[in-house]
Amino acid sequence: MAYEIVLEKFSGPLHKLLELIEDKKYEITEVNLSKITGDFLEYLKEVESKEPRLLADFIAIASKLILIKSKSLIPELELTEEEEEEIRDLEQRLKLYKKLKEAEEIFRNLWNAQNISFSRDPLPFERIPAFIPSPDLNQQSLLNALAAMHSSVVTLKTQYEKYDAVNFENYISELISRIGKNISKFGSVTENKGKKEVILLFLALLHLLKDNKISIDQSQSFSEITITPNQDE
Repeated sequence: MAYEIVLEKFSGPLHKLLELIEDKKYEITEVNLSKITGDFLEYLKEVESKEPRLLADFIAIASKLILIKSKSLIPELELTEEEEEEIRDLEQRLKLYKKLKEAEEIFRNLWNAQNISFSRDPLPFERIPAFIPSPDLNQQSLLNALAAMHSSVVTLKTQYEKYDAVNFENYISELISRIGKNISKFGSVTENKGKKEVILLFLALLHLLKDNKISIDQSQSFSEITITPNQDE
């Protein structure tokens, strides 16, 4: 069904339905559509002599309103999915029609104001994209920028620290020797040692633990590590 055209002495069903709702200052809801069903049916009696196609449009809208009214009067009335969809469709169409009527009023006011504008003709030439360098850009500034970039890259490449190779077995032997002298605290083994040596001794400790040569105990996080040599080893 197409949206109706409003003539001088005649209004289509959606226009009349919207008019009845706005007269009573209702929102477009299923409940309010139920309330104005009687008024719409009364108006339908006045258009019985109109063109059959338009009268059919009124009857189609009226049938949906009667369905909505029946549902409000008989809450236990069960509707099919198709009937529910028809009710939702009527609400949606009515809301859209209201927006169209509001837009129609805006355009009418604009037209009556005769505030008309026209677009400008295309320019007779094409604008070609171009690169416009900064006025401060010259040969020397480019050379300085490239030199600074090269210097930063060279600096990054040379920023490394050289370490001498270490014999890990020496640290394992040292740890075994210290434990054999009844040294049971790891802190005693690493006393006066540098950071690198502490790390290597700790790795040696883990290596001996993996080989089941020692047992260790630590009562809580970050507390002293107690080392006990395994008798079988």
